[in-house]
Amino acid sequence: MAFGELSIHVGGPEGRCFAKFVVVDSIHHAISDDSGRLQIESRSLNRQRTLLDGTPPQEDGFEETLYGATDFICNLSPNDRPGTLCGIYHVRQGTYTRSKALITLAKR
Repeated sequence: MAFGELSIHVGGPEGRCFAKFVVVDSIHHAISDDSGRLQIESRSLNRQRTLLDGTPPQEDGFEETLYGATDFICNLSPNDRPGTLCGIYHVRQGTYTRSKALITLAKR
């Protein structure tokens, strides 16, 4: 189980958006290798949006409450900036991929 706060910063031609969520996830699979790559598979049990500043580029993923079993898959690799991982993030419901994005995770 993982409990925490998820912060999302989005910037682009459409404008900027910042959102915070409180999340509770069940982690099914987490593995790293000697090169620093990390793969995580989890299922969201509860997610509540606590802050939204700006206009999100899409409605999907920025809802106030996430309903239903939603699976998340992250495949991340180290890059040239110390303390960061970059990769692809998939959001699925059953066999349907709801969304996919490029992400960067940075150590605080």
